[in-house]
Amino acid sequence: MLKESTTTVIGREAERTGQTATQPPVDQSALWRLQHHSYAALHRISCEFHDGVLVLRGRLASYYLKQIAQSAVTRVEGVQRVDNHIEVVRPAAF
Repeated sequence: MLKESTTTVIGREAERTGQTATQPPVDQSALWRLQHHSYAALHRISCEFHDGVLVLRGRLASYYLKQIAQSAVTRVEGVQRVDNHIEVVRPAAF
């Protein structure tokens, strides 16, 4: 069975680069979980999905929030691996 290969950039990264793309359900589900999380800081995280790998990008104020973001999307159907590229920075760096 052939697996469709798509790369979609959504969230803040898409706004920054001006990209628009069709959002497959995996991307939509992951982004929805981040944008509706009780930790408002997670609403600024963007994600990119390609061949079963979900990549998280953005900045957060703690390693705890970085782990919460990863946990929020780990069980999204279709995600085989999460690459967490979220930077942990001092709050003044936002």
